[in-house]
Amino acid sequence: MDITEIKQSLAPLICGYFECKVCGAVDNGRDTLKVGNQCTTCGGTEIRRMHFNTNIHILVDMIQETFHTLRVDENAKKQYQGVQANDVSVVLFFCTLRETLLNSLITRLIITHKLTDGITSQLLSDNKFHVQKQNKLFLSLTGTKWREALKKITKPESYNYTDLDAFIASVVRCRNSFVHEGRKCSIDARFSEECLRALPRLTRMYVALHNEFVHPLIFDYDS
Repeated sequence: MDITEIKQSLAPLICGYFECKVCGAVDNGRDTLKVGNQCTTCGGTEIRRMHFNTNIHILVDMIQETFHTLRVDENAKKQYQGVQANDVSVVLFFCTLRETLLNSLITRLIITHKLTDGITSQLLSDNKFHVQKQNKLFLSLTGTKWREALKKITKPESYNYTDLDAFIASVVRCRNSFVHEGRKCSIDARFSEECLRALPRLTRMYVALHNEFVHPLIFDYDS
C-alpha cells in the first residue's frame, strides 16, 4: 500500500517494534505481545515492551497529519502548487523526529553501559548538538564511527542506510536554510512526500542500530 494514501494513524505501522525484556533485541513480529510467544533472538517468553517512546509515535502522526493538510480532495490537489506551510512543517517535524530517535538511542547506550550520573552529565554537556552526538558521542559509546555503523547494519536484502542518511542530510540542510535564513530551499510538495515515504526506513534504521550496538551489551550469549 502507498504510504501517502493511508489516512489512519501511521504510528502503529511505522513504530510497531517491540523489545524483548530478556535480551533487549527488537523486532516487529505481529504476535510479539502474546503470552508465551518466544523471542526470535533469545527464546525468552516474557511479554515484550514497545521500543519507541510516546514522543516518537506522536511525531510520526504529526508528520502524517501535516502532510495531508490541503490534500483532502481533487480540487485542493489542483490548487496545491509550490511550497506551502504544511510542506515546511513536515520538514521541521521530520528533523525533530530524527533528533529524537538519536537521543533515544544515545540514552539507551548510556543506560546499558551503566555510566554514572557525573559521566553522563559531562558527556551530554560536551555533546549538546545533534552533529556532536552523531559523530563524537556515538563513537565514544560504540567504538564505531556513524557512517561505518550504517554500512555495518546495511544488508543486501535490506535498505541502504547510507543512502537514507544522505537524504536525511539534505532535509536538514533545507531545514537550516529555512530556520536561519528564511529560505525555502527545495521544500515543496514532492520533498515533503519524500520525507513521509522515508519514515519506515528511518525507524527501521534505528531499530537496526539498537540491535547492533545496544542488544549485545544487554545479552551475553556466552554467559
